[in-house]
Amino acid sequence: MKTVKPRENKVEKAVVKWMTARGWRAKRNNNGRMVARSGQVITLGDPGFPDWTFWRPLRPFTKWSCIQICHIEVKRPGAQPTKLQCEKIAARNAEGQFGTWVDSVEILEGWYHGIGLQRFDLVEQLTK
Repeated sequence: MKTVKPRENKVEKAVVKWMTARGWRAKRNNNGRMVARSGQVITLGDPGFPDWTFWRPLRPFTKWSCIQICHIEVKRPGAQPTKLQCEKIAARNAEGQFGTWVDSVEILEGWYHGIGLQRFDLVEQLTK
C-alpha cells in the first residue's frame, strides 16, 4: 500500500494555526505563475517570495509599538524550496526580519524556539 504524504495545504493550515495562537497575524502571499486559457503565462505577485507573512507588535496595546515580521515558505513534507525561494528568505533575514521554510509544524517550532521568538509570545505574556 502506498504511503500518502500530507498535502502542502494541510501543513499551511497547521502553521497558520500555530503562529496565530502565539499572537501573530497572518497574510497569504499569492505568488507564482499560472497559465491563462489563452496559453499566456501570467506572473502573480513576487515569484519566490515566501507563502506567508506574519506580524505582531512587540509591545501590545500601545500606540507606537514596534512590530516583528516573519516570512514562512511552506512545503509539503519532504519537498525543498527552490533556489529563488531560498534567496528571498535570505534577503528578508538580511533586512532584519525573520524568514524560513518548513514542511511541518515540528520544524517550525524548532526554528522558532531556536532563534528565541517565543520570548515575545502573547500567550506566554498573558499567562504570567
